[in-house]
Amino acid sequence: MKKIRHQFKMYLKMFQASIKSLAEYRVDFFVGLVSQIFYELIQIIFVIIVFQNTETIHGWNFYEVLLLCGLLNVAMGYVDFFFEEMYEVGPHYMKDGTFDILLLRPIHPLISIMANSRSLTSLGNILLGLFLCGYSLFHLHISITLSTILFLLFITFIGGMIMGAIITLLCVSSFWVWDSNEIMWSSFQLHRFAQYPLTIYNSIIKFILIVVTPFAFVSFFPASFLLGRDYGTLSFIAPIVALLFWVITIKMWNWGMKFYKSSGS
Repeated sequence: MKKIRHQFKMYLKMFQASIKSLAEYRVDFFVGLVSQIFYELIQIIFVIIVFQNTETIHGWNFYEVLLLCGLLNVAMGYVDFFFEEMYEVGPHYMKDGTFDILLLRPIHPLISIMANSRSLTSLGNILLGLFLCGYSLFHLHISITLSTILFLLFITFIGGMIMGAIITLLCVSSFWVWDSNEIMWSSFQLHRFAQYPLTIYNSIIKFILIVVTPFAFVSFFPASFLLGRDYGTLSFIAPIVALLFWVITIKMWNWGMKFYKSSGS
């Protein structure tokens, strides 16, 4: 436990230093923030187009699907904020030999990498997602009480941690493939399936979204709980899913490090 506290304190100190360095690039921050919001709005426009041709998707109306999108966007904001640096592990840390430096530090290399994530433009995802959640709940005539707000904040953070564990697990491929971004990006795009009700997919897709890459715990189950639908209570095991996936991820990461070979640069 003492070792874990030490690692966590070191992570916070490194993360604070990383965030402070962003103060030198304020224009980049605002441009990135606007760009991020615009990109996500394109995804919402696609949902609007879909509902111009139908009133419901397997019993889910426009505002209910919009709630799914909102939950997913907030969680994605956390992923971009805390885990963006994972995309640099293969092409930067492994290929350029920077990973050697991390091995000399008195903390776990994974913590060093995570502490360098500092994408404040992820606030665009979080703000847009919270707006979509509030907008959809208002039109669905669901009272936005303190307990509802606390549930949203808690479940979206847990959702972000689940997605963070998934992207970090995919990052383990960097120990063998330096250009691992394509593997990570293409596999992680499965999260787009979570923009729509789980019930529209076949059993194979459902299994993937619940067990293999549990994106269903990020949007579908929490939304079902807020809407009083079936399977909503499964959202309460999301913290267990997050913890389990992080245990698997850390074990896989430590296993992958055994195969690391310096680039020699």
